[in-house]
Amino acid sequence: MTIRAKLIFLSVFLSIIIFAVIAANLYFSRAVTQEIKKDAMAQELARSIAELSLLTESYISHQEARKEIQWLSRAERIKDAMNRPDIPDDITSMLLVFDSLTRAFAILRENHHQISELMITDNNDEEIRRLQEVAERISSRMRMDTQNLLSRMFVVASQAQEKSVLLQQRNFRIVAGLGIFLFVASLFLLIILGLNISQGINALVAGTDRMGQGKLDYRIPNKRRDELGKLAKSFNYMAQSIQNLVNNERASSKQLSLEISEKELIQSILKESEKRYRSLVELAPEAIIVQSQGKIVYMNPAGLRLLGYDNLEQVKGRELLDFIHPEDRPGVIERLKELSAGQERVPPREQRMLRVDGQSVDVEVSAGSITYGGKPAAQAFVRDITEMIQHRRYITELNLRLEDKVRERTAQLEEANKELESFSYSVSHDLRSPLRAINGFTRILVEDYGSSLDDEGRRICKVITDNAVKMGQLIDDILKFSRLSRTSMSLSDVNMQDLTESVYKELVTGYAPDIIDFQVDPLPMAYGDPALLRQVWKNLLSNALKYTSKKDNPEIRVRAWEDDQEVVYQVIDNGSGFDEAYADKLFGVFQRLHTEAEFPGTGVGLAIVQRIVNRHNGRVWAEGVVDKGAKFNFSLPLKKE
Repeated sequence: MTIRAKLIFLSVFLSIIIFAVIAANLYFSRAVTQEIKKDAMAQELARSIAELSLLTESYISHQEARKEIQWLSRAERIKDAMNRPDIPDDITSMLLVFDSLTRAFAILRENHHQISELMITDNNDEEIRRLQEVAERISSRMRMDTQNLLSRMFVVASQAQEKSVLLQQRNFRIVAGLGIFLFVASLFLLIILGLNISQGINALVAGTDRMGQGKLDYRIPNKRRDELGKLAKSFNYMAQSIQNLVNNERASSKQLSLEISEKELIQSILKESEKRYRSLVELAPEAIIVQSQGKIVYMNPAGLRLLGYDNLEQVKGRELLDFIHPEDRPGVIERLKELSAGQERVPPREQRMLRVDGQSVDVEVSAGSITYGGKPAAQAFVRDITEMIQHRRYITELNLRLEDKVRERTAQLEEANKELESFSYSVSHDLRSPLRAINGFTRILVEDYGSSLDDEGRRICKVITDNAVKMGQLIDDILKFSRLSRTSMSLSDVNMQDLTESVYKELVTGYAPDIIDFQVDPLPMAYGDPALLRQVWKNLLSNALKYTSKKDNPEIRVRAWEDDQEVVYQVIDNGSGFDEAYADKLFGVFQRLHTEAEFPGTGVGLAIVQRIVNRHNGRVWAEGVVDKGAKFNFSLPLKKE
């Protein structure tokens, strides 16, 4: 709270107390006034009732008409006064007694009129005495009522007077108490306000003394929200600013000292670096040449030895192009223009330079922009590549001879492949004829002499026939496998969904399709040879049908997924499965993990799958668990746009 607000609060507080004193004084003065007024009314009514009492005595004694009129007039005024709205309740309660007095006066007046009439007319003494006795009783009652009213009125007046005195005394005490409280409260608030202000001023004085003593980090503790608090806050801000200025000045001085030391250190390092650089340049095994404005300004000893010169003075100031082979000068001029245009460096380039004896030397030059002697220049690193050029020529000659040998070996390999194909056909033809003979003669033996053979003989004939058929199938598979490497591929987009479903329909005819749960998920398109990919599906699905044939509820599912490089197709079955430790042998020729008695086959089908997939630059692999099924996977690369 600000000091101004505190002063305003104190003024408002004092005003409220003064207003309360005045209000209390007015309130109690009103009460005193009411009691005084009540006393005055009671005194006035007491006088009126006293006068009415005298009139009553006078009327009883003389029965004069004038007294009657005065009595009635006085009684009417008293009744009006007692019926006023502001009359006190204890006076209003006397109205019944006054009404009784008024009725008694009316009866007494009527009685006197009757007595007067009797005395005038018939002189009836007995009736007159009776009426006089009644008049005496009424008069006596009126005297009692009048005295009662008068005494009660004097009591009310006395009580009102006493109450007014008490109220005046209480009013004085209350007003005096409020005045004392006002004085004490004002004095207390003034003391508190003075102490509050003096504390803030003392804190400012102490802060100023500390600042004068050089304690720039001293801050006035400040929790005030008044003008002195703002002044303390401003003082702290000023102290912080002064401290910052002093610290900055000290830091600047220290920084300046550090910069001077650092500059001296840098100059020393530069001198040492320059010395070391010059030593490196002088001792460098490669030639280093610096040119400015087309003229040589520096060449290290390696460069001088490369070109056959003895000292720098023999080449310094000469045109750079004088040392470049005429056929390579346009390229050097172009590279110099690039460096002059602001390019920092140019890539290494092979060229020829001229020695002092006019002979050319093969070099590799790397160049970059530098400043030499305060002027733009170019620095070139020149490496002698004469031996490398000789090695390169030798390697080129070797490559040419190697290509001739490759062509020669390729022709020999093609000739060998042709001879192998001819041999395969001749072998298959030569093997088929004996197999057909064995199969035919065995069938004739069974048909013509079957009745002469016992069970063992017929079993042996059947074994001979079955093995001949198996041998024929094996020969067909071997020929098919051998042709795969020579068959040309016709690549196109292949709808794998339709291809899979059509192959399954062809293969499932030899099984019970009603009990096979065959599912094909949506398969993405592939890019490859349709005929070869059909063979892949045929071999994989036939394997799945074969190895699930002994299950009560065979399940086969085909699904696929793809990423940004390839698409993977998968055939899942719940067949006999295999031990995954032998998964690598599945795709070899004649490699089988089940016996012929368990599942028939030649052991060539998966080898054919692998060869076809490899020709498509894909991958093939298998996963399996014994008696729980297998997963055969193959991937094909995505079609390149």
